[in-house]
Amino acid sequence: MAVITEKQECEVKFAIAFQFTPKSTNQVGNNKWTIDTGVPWNVKDVASTTFANELDHSFNGRAKTYTNLSSGRGVNNSLAAKLHEFNNKSTPSNKDFLGAMSSFVSSHLKSQLNNSQLKSGFIVTAVLYESYRARNGVKIAGTESNILNISMIRASEALQFDSKYRITKVPAIDFSNLLQSARIDVDIFKSNISSNPQQEHSDMCFIAGQGGVRDYFFNGLGALNYVKNKDAADNLINGLNSFLDSLSLNRSVKISLKDSMHSFIASPRNRDGVLINDLESYLDSHLPASHTHCKGELKRYLTKNDYPVNEKVVLSSEQRNTLVWVDININSIQVKFRLDDIGRKGVNSNSSLKFDASTDILSFEEKVTDADVIAEIKRALKG
Repeated sequence: MAVITEKQECEVKFAIAFQFTPKSTNQVGNNKWTIDTGVPWNVKDVASTTFANELDHSFNGRAKTYTNLSSGRGVNNSLAAKLHEFNNKSTPSNKDFLGAMSSFVSSHLKSQLNNSQLKSGFIVTAVLYESYRARNGVKIAGTESNILNISMIRASEALQFDSKYRITKVPAIDFSNLLQSARIDVDIFKSNISSNPQQEHSDMCFIAGQGGVRDYFFNGLGALNYVKNKDAADNLINGLNSFLDSLSLNRSVKISLKDSMHSFIASPRNRDGVLINDLESYLDSHLPASHTHCKGELKRYLTKNDYPVNEKVVLSSEQRNTLVWVDININSIQVKFRLDDIGRKGVNSNSSLKFDASTDILSFEEKVTDADVIAEIKRALKG
């Protein structure tokens, strides 16, 4: 039987890099950088392809902050304006790509980085590539997406550039020297420009870089209204809880839904983040028949009730566990329990934890059968 292998591949279309070198009068707020523009990379060179593949894979495996780039296309020399201009070329050339990226880097990006605390040099790379799935080395039709990546990188032994700032050596790319990186989905960017503003989707995302320069890089690329992933994840959990509360569901049904949502978010398919569209569809498929009229309402509820989230959110295990687990501190005692482990006294007789709302007393009753646990409790009673 033939072995079938399928993986993500990249084909570089255009690429160039810029060297930022600090001037001798390196003071915040001054024109502190000298920029040397490289020459277009040989996109057929194995180093260029390896760089794009490794960068794409590294980006996919990290938490991201999402925003919208296309809305800034009206600003002269902005990345959005220059990308829009480049996309309108019927047969774009290396000269077109060089001109577009040079204008953006030397104006908007440079002006923002002048205000940062960075004192040592770095390289900015701009790589436009097509990402696609390949089966046994053959491109799978319909899986293609066009990506523009802008990154700030420090050269290293594993990531070397020649005198014209072309990537030359990538024996084992180490992106620990990746200061910042942004990815623009060019296809969504184009779609947003021709869409109703109310129907625009996030077309740019960032991976977490070094905090001291992050905001300058974000602003330099035109990402003025972004939601950081941690905030988006907190908003998603809080908004989801609020939405379920608003449905006036039976408690057992609500807990069952939260348990299902927790399993969905924690599944391997969502390891790199959960798409809000997928989450809403999954919730819709588990709503009881009495609440079919609530299908398709989660995203609208989040927006209306000020729970800003990104289109894709990465949740830590601690964040997603708050859907089904509760942690409380009572004096010096720490208690962690699942939602279905607690009930009202006299109502939920099968619950281990019982809360008396009239006295605010929480009681715990559980038959201990493990001999080691019993021995440990008796040891503690001896002091």
